[in-house]
Parts: sequence; C-alpha cells; structure tokens
Amino acid sequence: MPPLRDRIVELRRVPASLIDGAPWNWRTHPGEQRAVVQASIEELGIIDALKVRAMPDGRYQLFDGHLRSDLYVTISPDTLVPVLVTDLDEAEAKKANAIFDPSAAMAEADAAKLDALLKEIETDSAAIESMLAELAQDNGLAEEVVPGAGGDEFDATPEATGPTRTAVGELWLIGGKHRLLVGDNTIAENVERLMGGKRVGLCFTSPPYGQQRDYGEAAKEKVQDWHALMLGTFANLPMTDDGQVLVNLGLIHRDGEWIPYWDGWIEWMRSQGWRRFGWYVWDQGSGLPGIFGGRCAPSHEFIFHFNKATTTAEKWQPTKSEGHKIHGGRMGANGWETDYHISRVNVIGPEKIPDSTWRVQRAPDARIEHSAKFPVGLPTYALETWPSDVYDPYMGSWTTGLAAHRLGLTSYGCELEPKFADVCLRRAEAEGLTVEKIG
Repeated sequence: MPPLRDRIVELRRVPASLIDGAPWNWRTHPGEQRAVVQASIEELGIIDALKVRAMPDGRYQLFDGHLRSDLYVTISPDTLVPVLVTDLDEAEAKKANAIFDPSAAMAEADAAKLDALLKEIETDSAAIESMLAELAQDNGLAEEVVPGAGGDEFDATPEATGPTRTAVGELWLIGGKHRLLVGDNTIAENVERLMGGKRVGLCFTSPPYGQQRDYGEAAKEKVQDWHALMLGTFANLPMTDDGQVLVNLGLIHRDGEWIPYWDGWIEWMRSQGWRRFGWYVWDQGSGLPGIFGGRCAPSHEFIFHFNKATTTAEKWQPTKSEGHKIHGGRMGANGWETDYHISRVNVIGPEKIPDSTWRVQRAPDARIEHSAKFPVGLPTYALETWPSDVYDPYMGSWTTGLAAHRLGLTSYGCELEPKFADVCLRRAEAEGLTVEKIG
C-alpha cells in the first residue's frame, strides 16, 4: 500500500468573515440543529477546526463546517476561527463534502458505553438536553414518548411544495374568519390591523423563553432582549374588560440553578393592572429520557394566568364520582360536627371545573415544522375553560388557531417569521380550510 498523503497544509486562525461556504454544499441546517450547535459553542467554546481550501483571492472556501462557520459570523465577523487548510482541488473537496457526514452517520452505538456517557454529561441548554434525550430514545435507552391525553391528533405539517409564500406585513384570512398577520406584535398598529376593531376574551400564547430555540431570522434580534420583547407584546393586548391572559413558559437553567427570568415582566404586568390571578402546571406526561445534570427529568412547564376581572371557569372535565354524595359538616369548637341533619348534602355532578394541573401529553418533535411547538390539547384546555375568541401574539405553527377552529371559535394571531407563517397556512389547508391574503 502506498504511503498515505497528508493533505493538511497548515492550521491557521483567520477572521470568520474571510470564510465562504461552498456553493455546492448540499447540507441544510434546521432550527433544532442550529440551537444545539450554538449551545455547544457557548458551553464549550471552539473545539474543532473548519476544513477549507485557500483561494487565490486570500479567502477560504469551506468543504466541512458550514453551520459552525455561519454561527461564528453571527457571533462576530472578527472571531478568529481555526481552519485546517488543505491542498484539495475543487473536485476532491466536493468528494469530501459528500462523504464526511454520511460516513459518520454509519457508525453504530455501543449501548452500554452510550448509557454510561449520557449519565455523566451535564448541560444547562434545553436544546442539548432534548437532543441527548432523542439520542437515548433512538438507541433503546429510554421509553418512546407517545401521544396521550388532550384530544390531540398531533397533526404533521404538510411538506412545502415551493418557496415560502408569506412576507412580513401581509395579513391572511384563514377559513373565512381566522386572521393571521405576518408581523411584529410589539407594534400597536400591527395588532390593530390584525384585529380590525375586534376585542377578545382570551389570550393564550407561548412566547420565546430566553435563547432556548431558533425562532427564525426575522425574530432573532427581538428575542435577544426578552424583557423588552414581553413588555412590547403585552402592552398591545386586544382584550375585553374581563379578558383572561394565559402565558406558557418553561424553566431556564444557568450555572446549575433555575432562573426566575419572568420576575420583572410579572411585576410590570401588575403595574399595568393585570392581577397574578392563577399559576398552573402543565403536566407533559412522562419525563424526557436523558440525564439533565443531576436534576429530575423535566415533565412540566407553567401557565401564568392574569386578569383584571374574574370570569367563571366552565365545568367541562368529567368527574370520576358522579352521583356520589358529599356530606358537608360545620366546624365547631371541638372539630368537625357530624350532624348531617343540619348539614347540607352535595351530590357530585357529571363535570367539574378543570384542575390547576393541566395533564396534556407533549407533542412529538419531528412532525411539525417549528422549533418550539406545543400540542393542540394545550390551548384546547384553555379554550374549553374560558370559551372565547382568542388572540395569540406568537402563533408559531397555528396550534392555537387549530384548537379554536375545532371548537367553533375564531383566532387572531401574529407571527413575525415568514417561514413559520407559511407553516400556519399549510397546517390550516391540511385541516381543509381556505387561505387568502387580504392585505
């Protein structure tokens, strides 16, 4: 066998702005992957060199490492990045580009070693936790998460058949009544245009929480200052006087602690007259597989409930003891009296007010084209409890809209990222609804 050729000329450190992606690179990078790689860079720093060719104009052309290069530029174009400069010609670089990832994917897992490794890894990144959980599940180290409660069919997004058809500033009518604005919910004129003078009795939404997901290019800058984003959003609520505002947020961990990042926003809500009316737990089912840095496996998030006036919650949850009698005693000096002749007797009815623990199975990740999705059963829980037309300032993949439609209610929503607005339209069309641009 002839001696192996060493094609690496030199290890250099060059500004990220001097590195160009190859025009023939075939890889694309979904939001979940971007979030994981960004989190790994933030937690570990730069630990690998990009593979490049030196070009005659003094720049460098990648053939491996396009996503990391893009993230380095996003962080700072002046970031000094290690590159392995090779003497490959263009044809050889194309071959390497085609081989690297598929050959790595052919590797198989030693389940025992992987299980031991996952038990030792600690991370504060939700994106990395989710990826490691999927890795454990894919290799038979954890139970598969399957659909459960909530009445959710876990609709998949139909595949896109062409370019994104939405653009910032457009207003869409869905199914003849639902309205979707592709735009910024922190601008009062945008919300007024969306609503067309309408006010609603319910806001149900799940805003971005910190830098936990990739929400698209259009939303990238808005998400950087979470507090300012929330104040801008909730300053423009199109609510009736007795409107109920329900906001889904999850935990963020940094440096081994959970962070009460919502405190400033909650106090601001109170200063605007919104009462901290309720605080509920979303029980997502069994804990995610993984190691989670020594914490218990995450299986819950929160629902914050604000209002300025009380609206009675509907009784819709079935009771388990319909027809049973409850004998209500009275508290006396020596404890509960048991003289049922002077005590009232209640009979349990068929339905009750929902619990403060919302038991709705989380949605599988792979089937809806959004990086931060929740199941249809979650907004359904809110809509059945406080029935009303609904506003969602972060419409995402039209989950709140779908829940409202199935209950015969009308939804109004904003979505800043055009590619996600397009997902909303495709999901509505899959439900059999027409979509029409009206502005």
